This record gives sequence, C-alpha cells and structure tokens, in this order.
Amino acid sequence: DSVHPFIGIVVTSSLGALTTWLLINTYNLWIFSLFLLFDMAISISAGLIFQNLLSRISRIYRGRALGIGDFFMFLGNFIGPILGGITWDLFGQKFPFIISIFVELSLIPFYALVIYLLLANLVEKFEDEKEIES
Repeated sequence: DSVHPFIGIVVTSSLGALTTWLLINTYNLWIFSLFLLFDMAISISAGLIFQNLLSRISRIYRGRALGIGDFFMFLGNFIGPILGGITWDLFGQKFPFIISIFVELSLIPFYALVIYLLLANLVEKFEDEKEIES
C-alpha cells in the first residue's frame, strides 16, 4: 500500500517482460514451468497494484474507474489469446511471447499517464506523498 503505483507498475512490467523473455529462451520443461509461475505471479501483482490505485479514487468515481479498468483487463484477456493464436500459426511459437514483451513495455507510458491523471482525484494518499506534504 505504501509503494507509489508508478514505481510498482514500472517494476512489475519490467520484471514481467524479463521473465517472459527468459520463458521463451528456456528449453527445460521444469525451468519453463517455474518461469511461467513467476510470470503469472508478476502479472497478478501488477493488476493488484493498479486496482489499489483505482480503489483510492473518490466514491463518486470509484465504481466507474473500477468498471473501466476491469473492462480493459477483460478485453485484453479476450483479444490476447485470439491474436496470440493467429500469430503462433502465422509466425511461429515464439512470436506471441515476443509481442507480449513489447506490449508489456509499451504500456508503461500509458499507465504513467493514467496514474498522473488519477492522482488528483485520489481520496487516500500514498505514504511517500504524505511525507512530501508535511
């Protein structure tokens, strides 16, 4: 809760991209499984960090913000596997993961913009912001 969301998103997105890169360059099934578990945990952590940010918005806009966030998350969960399957068939088994790495890294500026725009509407502040204000 005390970590600034921008730092959390940058760290989890970077670690997720690195883990995905390690995942596609591994040929041992056990190590692949281990990297896949780490990648899934990092992905879940990034979602929780973003949900934490959205849950701090004023009550007037909280429902809308959480709904829009869930919409885009589920839209990605719907479109991602379809495009990944098409890419797998057309270009090979590594290309969907390579695209995933680029998408994950290219979303960092988008998240930064969203966080910047949402910080003004937060009811609860983060620990580092409270220290700056005092």
